[in-house]
Amino acid sequence: MRKKDWLKLAYAYIYEAGYWSELYKTKIRIAEEYTIDTDFIGNDYFSGPMTSAVESLLGEDFCYWHYDCNKSFEAFNKRVTLADGTHPNVRSLEELYEFAQEGK
Repeated sequence: MRKKDWLKLAYAYIYEAGYWSELYKTKIRIAEEYTIDTDFIGNDYFSGPMTSAVESLLGEDFCYWHYDCNKSFEAFNKRVTLADGTHPNVRSLEELYEFAQEGK
């Protein structure tokens, strides 16, 4: 995938994931405020086939950064160890794209 397209998809995914996460948390907070059972509340949209497709297109490095490192480049750099024992120095999505391409 071209860098321009990868970045456009990455930024859109981050924005949408944030929106759906905030919406979910708000529904839980409102249900708890009115003492309504929250077991039935799920994510409306952002956990299905579309998410799987986007994650597949953006790749493992993006998913690791987004989910496991909570979108922290500092955490990503500390947790990823290169073959020579050093760590990457990724500071932006553009650099994350370049890092991911080096491994291909």
